[in-house]
Amino acid sequence: MRKERELRKALEAKITTTEKELVRTLKDALNAADKNPQASELLDDNKLKGLNYADWFRNLNLVLTFEKLDKVAKNLAPKHLGDRASEARKKEYQEWEEKNSLVRCFIIASLDNQIQRQFDKIKVSKDILDSLKAMHEEKNHSSCQKVLKLLTTTQMTETQQVHDHCLKMMGYINELEALGSQLDEDTKTNAILNSLLPTFNQFVMNYNMIKIKVSL
Repeated sequence: MRKERELRKALEAKITTTEKELVRTLKDALNAADKNPQASELLDDNKLKGLNYADWFRNLNLVLTFEKLDKVAKNLAPKHLGDRASEARKKEYQEWEEKNSLVRCFIIASLDNQIQRQFDKIKVSKDILDSLKAMHEEKNHSSCQKVLKLLTTTQMTETQQVHDHCLKMMGYINELEALGSQLDEDTKTNAILNSLLPTFNQFVMNYNMIKIKVSL
């Protein structure tokens, strides 16, 4: 027993203050999850894996709001304290550090393993969220460009049924809207009409004339 106690003390002595804080933070996060298992399940079921950013952020925000931590995720980190900081200021900073660590745990736990590794060294929760938002916007822009190109260049083939081709085009339109692009009805309609075979030229002409008459 004596040797075990000595070994335990030796191991504890090697643990740095940062590591102890991390262990304490993880325990706090686990305690929060135990108190609110629905929140933990919500994050587990909706991890950020790629293009599901909007759903992921909505669910994360629900959890942080429920835990009364949403303001920490939105506000900038307070400035580091100087030697002359008041006790009240030190207490305020300490409270922010504890809450920020909890928010960071919630965020990291809700990310896919590959995405998690990108934020190992980022300690401020708002910085992580800002970085994830920028990554999402960049991916969205690239994805929108690819789908928009498909929508504007895809042409119906002679072996395709009109119904099947229109469903394919509507799929591109729905994908663009899911990525945040807003298309008006004329743009959607023209994209489909312009993709039809030349044998539908008379139909397209009649459609456009009827539309003009109705608008007049």
